[in-house]
Amino acid sequence: SKSSSCDENKSRMSTDSVDHETCGYTGAGNSECILAKVPVKIKSKKCDKVVKTYAFIDPGSSATFCTEALMRDLNLKGRKTEILLHTMGQEKPVHSNILSDLEICGLECEDYIDLPRVFTQKEIPVKQENIPQQKDLEKWPYLDQVKLPHLKAEIGVLIGANVHKAIEPWQ
Repeated sequence: SKSSSCDENKSRMSTDSVDHETCGYTGAGNSECILAKVPVKIKSKKCDKVVKTYAFIDPGSSATFCTEALMRDLNLKGRKTEILLHTMGQEKPVHSNILSDLEICGLECEDYIDLPRVFTQKEIPVKQENIPQQKDLEKWPYLDQVKLPHLKAEIGVLIGANVHKAIEPWQ
């Protein structure tokens, strides 16, 4: 039976080790750039609550991240840890939580993909204006059959290269 609170760990644990993760997004560049962001549904295997959000697909990241707000929306508590975040040749230790047993799928489907451990961060450093809109696809005629559902949500997940099924090309 599923608990009503979906807590990852009721007791707070600390780790003696520091995980090393890489995130390739820099936040630099033109705001007119359209990035690989897709509307998704995410949930824990431990409860039925589903949250709709945007996911930024970042093949330059070796890990998958979600916002602390998304963790709260899912009623989860992760295991506290510290990770060494590498970005643009810099590295810094940051506090995080580790979430496990998360699943993600496209907004209009039910085929969930298992996520490896997910690290929390205060925010995903990607701007709303970089979310592709249907009108943006008009620039590429070969995408004329693609219909983008619109979602009023923040970017709550960064999917790294460690989620192969989420970043492999589709027909």
